[in-house]
Amino acid sequence: RRSMSARDDGAEGAGAGDDALSARALHPPFESFAYTATERAVVGVGARSKTPKDYDDDDDDDDGSLSDPASDDDDDDAMSDDASATSSDEDEDAEEYAKVATAGARDARPTRRAAAATVASFKEIDSDDDADLMTSCDEGDMDVDAEEDDEDKDVVEKIVYCRRTENAGLEFCVKWEGVSYRRCSWETAETLNVEAPHKLTAFMRKHERVEAQDVPFAEHYTVVDRVVAHREGEEEGSTEFLVKWCGLGYAAATWEAEASLNSDADRACLARYHRFSAPKAMDIKEMPRGRPEPPTFKNNMALREYQVTSFEWMINNYCRGRNVILGDEMGLGKTAQCISVMEYARTKLLRRRQPMCVVAPLTTLGHWKREMEKWTDMNVIVYDGSGADRELCAEYEFYVQGTRIVKFDVMLVSFENVRRNTELFEQFSWAMVVVDEAHKLKDVNSQTTASVTALRYDWLLLLTGTPIQNNIKELFGMLHILDPRQFDSWEDFQDEYCDASGDVDAEQVLRLREVLKPRMLRRMKEDVEKIPAKEEVVVWVELTAQQRAYYRALYENQIHILLEGQKVKSVPQLRNLSMELRKICNHPFLCDGLEQDYTDKRLAAAAEMGEAAPTPLQLLTEGSGKMGLLSKLLAKLKRDGHKVLIFSQFTTVLDLIQDFMNASGYETERLDGSTSAENRQAGIDRFNTEGQGFVYLLSTRAGGMGITLTSADTAIIFD
Repeated sequence: RRSMSARDDGAEGAGAGDDALSARALHPPFESFAYTATERAVVGVGARSKTPKDYDDDDDDDDGSLSDPASDDDDDDAMSDDASATSSDEDEDAEEYAKVATAGARDARPTRRAAAATVASFKEIDSDDDADLMTSCDEGDMDVDAEEDDEDKDVVEKIVYCRRTENAGLEFCVKWEGVSYRRCSWETAETLNVEAPHKLTAFMRKHERVEAQDVPFAEHYTVVDRVVAHREGEEEGSTEFLVKWCGLGYAAATWEAEASLNSDADRACLARYHRFSAPKAMDIKEMPRGRPEPPTFKNNMALREYQVTSFEWMINNYCRGRNVILGDEMGLGKTAQCISVMEYARTKLLRRRQPMCVVAPLTTLGHWKREMEKWTDMNVIVYDGSGADRELCAEYEFYVQGTRIVKFDVMLVSFENVRRNTELFEQFSWAMVVVDEAHKLKDVNSQTTASVTALRYDWLLLLTGTPIQNNIKELFGMLHILDPRQFDSWEDFQDEYCDASGDVDAEQVLRLREVLKPRMLRRMKEDVEKIPAKEEVVVWVELTAQQRAYYRALYENQIHILLEGQKVKSVPQLRNLSMELRKICNHPFLCDGLEQDYTDKRLAAAAEMGEAAPTPLQLLTEGSGKMGLLSKLLAKLKRDGHKVLIFSQFTTVLDLIQDFMNASGYETERLDGSTSAENRQAGIDRFNTEGQGFVYLLSTRAGGMGITLTSADTAIIFD
């Protein structure tokens, strides 16, 4: 990839006329080094392919042009037999080029075959030296130069968005291939018709109704996340760095000149890269004695008293080599306690450089990374993303460049990637493996459990806020992972600690406690913190009159009579009657055809009574008893300064609630299975910021684990 300095060099060497070019006016945050269409022509970027006629017209100016076939024949008569044979080959190349050039008229960008055919022609024969012909060596060199020139052409990666200009025209924000979002530029449709006609057509087709936007892309796409590699620059003595950008995967990393990374944040990332590229040798000669003390953390972070207790307990078990479960209730800071153990082991206990691994749900990896970087100086990498992302991560982040020394301190990886890449993770000898949400390993026969147990580790720590979700067999699954020798058979465990049905009597509970005592630490919030008692309220809501009519019609299988005249596709399907009835209880608009029917009836009633037509917000609120109650409840909670979580099992219900929130003007965040990891964390951060956010909509599956929303004080289960 060319650096920006290489672009500038190309522009300076393009010939006269450069000074007459005016710089393109860009708007923040874009810089003014993007090219206009004229500038691209000067530096050889996006030039239209020449046809044979074009070369004939330029014959006097271009030594490498195609000559007229008639003159070629005259020249051939004066040449030797070898030269004549070469000329015949070149005539064939010229014919081939003519075919390519005809196709090039349809495609604005020159092809490699056209470039190769062009440079394969003879140089003009000088009158003073009839034997001045191109040698095969020279021809090969020109082929290479032509290919390099073709590779140096700017290529449009994608059109990010467009906006209207002052003269009602359109300009497009363009992301160029091989360079970062810092190099995005504004281009006209005329330029893109030459540079990327197909991308422009596809973009316009996708965005038929073009409206101006305030932000073309996420601002953090221009913020350096980490520097992962370096190489020699194109200029002598210069260095280029491979930069991974915030919010983007490793595959989107770009090579940047050191001079372009000149902000304080950029220099801090460079300093961190240099520190990680030269890890210190382990010089621990003797183990610490006595009671372990928590390490010193960054940003004045510190453990609470009950967290110090668990820290000491975990360090004690680490030194004994006993695998354990930290089963504190959600909200007690299991992440911080775990980080303190990892930092203490890295700085006080490890006598050789050994990495550590955290296996966690995908949605929590970003939270783990942020917390580790906030508390410590450990080199933390996230092995995630597409195949290309993971490949680049393995190439640049696993080992110090040019050596086999492990570069990272902690690797964060999801359950799925551990399962898919077991052989990759088996090559490391882990100092410790931490499994977050460890109840996912409750099935001892699952592939996920097998892949985790296949890792080579010195110590295993399981984190879970719910050690037992359904039955005692789930607890056995985790104990089997901790100590396969002691807990090798479910049948033996069942005979000793529970009966055939899984029930546990008082005596068995006492024996089970004795077994768990050295291996699991569990505290509840009321045991360690003085917090108000949780209050649970069940509110019974009456159906509206129209809801009741829909419900009865569905229950009696008479809905087609109620919706007489509607198309078959607009009638609720009764393949699952109970599910349709649940939908009506939540909101009739969830069932096919009922929204239109309800709206028509309300509009007709308003017209008959001579009243104003109901607004969409009124239709949404008054169509369901639950939605009406929610409207009144949120108004009160907003006045009292509360923050609210609303859970639902159905994303369609969240869609309706989100429509209500938008119409009511409430600040709303949302998290469900379709929300990307980047947007999840951004939404969580906004909601937890004081003075921002009021309602967070969550699906019970995606929002039920691994997220921290401590700023909320009220939860509503809508279903």
